Amino acid sequence: MARKEDVQKLVGRAMSDEKFRNELAEHPGNAAKSMGVTLSPEDERIIKQNARAFMDAGAELDKVAGGATGHVSHIEGATKP
Repeated sequence: MARKEDVQKLVGRAMSDEKFRNELAEHPGNAAKSMGVTLSPEDERIIKQNARAFMDAGAELDKVAGGATGHVSHIEGATKP
């Protein structure tokens, strides 16, 4: 099983990088390996099982960021609900 820090690194990248998010959903082992993370077969199964959640969450974040891709450190002019 992957370490918590490795999973956080993968999820963080998936939330901010649409191309990586798609790769993680389709080929989790390859995507993880590209970041120096090794996934167990069980890790890969869990990621594939939850791929839709990654895709939906990332798409929602893209909307909040005005369609921006890449890392967003802050959004100027954003107001709290």
